[in-house]
Amino acid sequence: HPDPPRRRRLLIVINFIVNASEAQVRPEDGTPTADVFQMFDLVFTIIFAIELGVNMYTNWFRHFWDDGWNVFDFVVVAVSILALGVDALPGMSVLRLLRAFRVLRLFGRMGAQRRLINAIVLSLWPVCNAMLIVLLIMSIYAILGVEFFNENVQFSTFTQATFTMFQTATFEGWPIIARELTGDTGEVNVGTAIFFTSYIMIVSWMLLPVVVALLLDNFSKVAATEAALEVKEMQVTQRLVSHVLDPLMSSLSRYNTSKDLTLRITKLYELLDADDSNGLSYEEMHEGLKKLDLKPGIHLLADDWDAITNFGSMLNENGEVGLKEFESIVRKQLMDFLHRNNSSALIAAGEAGSDLAAVFSSVNYLIMELDQVKKDNGEVKESVTQLIDALKALQPEGE
Repeated sequence: HPDPPRRRRLLIVINFIVNASEAQVRPEDGTPTADVFQMFDLVFTIIFAIELGVNMYTNWFRHFWDDGWNVFDFVVVAVSILALGVDALPGMSVLRLLRAFRVLRLFGRMGAQRRLINAIVLSLWPVCNAMLIVLLIMSIYAILGVEFFNENVQFSTFTQATFTMFQTATFEGWPIIARELTGDTGEVNVGTAIFFTSYIMIVSWMLLPVVVALLLDNFSKVAATEAALEVKEMQVTQRLVSHVLDPLMSSLSRYNTSKDLTLRITKLYELLDADDSNGLSYEEMHEGLKKLDLKPGIHLLADDWDAITNFGSMLNENGEVGLKEFESIVRKQLMDFLHRNNSSALIAAGEAGSDLAAVFSSVNYLIMELDQVKKDNGEVKESVTQLIDALKALQPEGE
């Protein structure tokens, strides 16, 4: 079965194919074909609205708006819902046309295309200064064109002349426009020739290539920056959030002694045990962890609960975890966290030259290992004592 991201991309592609088919067929309102396309639109709108709601919930609403692609998703889905629910308002037919932009949501779910679009958008702003110069030169020539050739419809107004100069900059049909200004004789007018040739040399040969060069240069820089940031975010994520409880473990890792750690775990257990039943259920831990001031926040799933409780083997008859089992869970998760953090810090030390975090992480990790060895030795000693007592009980009296 395809994973959820692939299913979403597949739905977006299918929706685009349906929209393209509707534009090709152009069914009349009220016909069975139009009803079929309307049903497709309703189904896709509901699916995308549910997906948007889930995305907003999982990102805790506030973080949702930090991503421009999420904002774009919200606008597209909101317009689709509005177009479905309010048919009588004027302009609804125009809003329905925005459904075609749903396919752009595909770029937000594909890494390479997402980086490409982001790089293009971010590189546009530095090019605006060069484009402003092009627009200024174009406007100056438009004003001159209105003064010199106002009898021609192409230069009758400033806006018409500006569009003509834009057309000339693209080399599209400019000889026809220039020949119309030479008069009935067809002879080349010196003023007209200078007007068009100077404009083409300045705008089309000099300024527009500069704009393209700036665009490519800024695009390359932004693309490299985006790729580096993505790699860095992936490294940070792998180092710090390799497990759902890692933000909590990061806070607990600042203990002084094993006794201090036990005290911290006990206080955490009492805080999470909302009903003071000396038993911690999945619901209590799920809700309690969400209320803790941790960054990033923790959203404990049922699968995570099954994993940390060894698939229920650490639960009592009420399906809850006692304090002793909870401490065992936390200590194991903390050991795993320190081990991952130690490995990451050592890698960073190799890349940057040194990293004190590796030293502290190693010390904490060794302390926990020693505590575990001491605990294991205590259990072995207790087992040997029980075995000796059992042997003594089996020994016949008088021997």
